[in-house]
Amino acid sequence: MLLNARRGGTVSNYLHHKLQEGDIIRVSPPRGDFFLDVESNTPVALISAGVGQTPMLSMLNTLYLSQHKASVYWLHASENGRVHAFSNEVATIAEKMPNLNSHIWYREPTEQDVRGIDYHTQGLMDLANHQSMIFDNDMHYYFCGPVQFMQYLSRQLITMGVKTEKMHYECFGPHKII
Repeated sequence: MLLNARRGGTVSNYLHHKLQEGDIIRVSPPRGDFFLDVESNTPVALISAGVGQTPMLSMLNTLYLSQHKASVYWLHASENGRVHAFSNEVATIAEKMPNLNSHIWYREPTEQDVRGIDYHTQGLMDLANHQSMIFDNDMHYYFCGPVQFMQYLSRQLITMGVKTEKMHYECFGPHKII
């Protein structure tokens, strides 16, 4: 599990500082709007920036293990390859999941980052060039990342014609309306 202790965070600090390997904890099923409906076989877009990809990777694994048949889009933005976590894990799933399409944005690639291998597009995530690929009236859009990224992304999705009931998001920290 990838987890950062947040200053003032009750749960993250408890998990970091109190629990030990092997401890048993009780958890509950997901609540709210940010959960993946694996029974539905509709197209899915998993969109993230930075560590926002952590819940997306869990969703991607669930889609892979449930043999989801509809199209799946993995869209991720990162600063560069030095801070792009889970790239190998996603590549491994992509090799085995023919209905998975991936596109990676690096804002500032390093000299070691290879376009077409490590990332596809330099700059901020702009969905306008991918609208024909990722817009589908049946598609559900799940996104997570910094609040400013999610506000920017939700404006793009709304401009594309995505209905708000098809948009599912999670904020790290206090929940905000985007």
